[in-house]
Amino acid sequence: MPTIGGKSFTDRSGGSGTPIYQRTGGGTGGGGAVSKYTTGWSTSVPQANSRVVYTHNLGTDDIQYQVFVRDTEGFEHDITGGDQRMGFPSSGAVCLDITTNTITIGFLNKYSNWALNTLGYADSEPYRLGWGTATHIKVVVIG
Repeated sequence: MPTIGGKSFTDRSGGSGTPIYQRTGGGTGGGGAVSKYTTGWSTSVPQANSRVVYTHNLGTDDIQYQVFVRDTEGFEHDITGGDQRMGFPSSGAVCLDITTNTITIGFLNKYSNWALNTLGYADSEPYRLGWGTATHIKVVVIG
C-alpha cells in the first residue's frame, strides 16, 4: 500500500497493469467527507488580467477547482488552467493561491473557445475570446 504525503492508498487495479489507487483511511484527513463550494452562474465576470479571491470555507487546502464561462451565444467553456498546451499562454484562468478557506484565481488575457463542427465535435484549432464576450462565470471548488 503506497503512502503519498502521509496519506495511504490501496491498489485497485485488479492486475490490469494500469495503476489505480484509492485513498484509504490513515494520514491527515484520510477517509473524510468531501465538500463542495460553487459560485453558481454569476454575472460578476472578471476583467482580463485580474485576480479574484473566492471564499470557499471548506477548511482544507487539499482541493480541486474548475472555472467555467458562458459566452454571449450561450456556449459554456471550461477555462481551468492556462492554455499553454494550445500555444495560448495568456488564455484561461489559473490558481494563484490556496488557503484552507480561500482560492485566488487569476483571469488571463482571454479564454479559449473550441468551435464545434457540423458533427458536434470540437475542431482541432481553438480560437480566443475576450472577456467582453462572457456573460456568466462559475467557480467550483471541491475539497
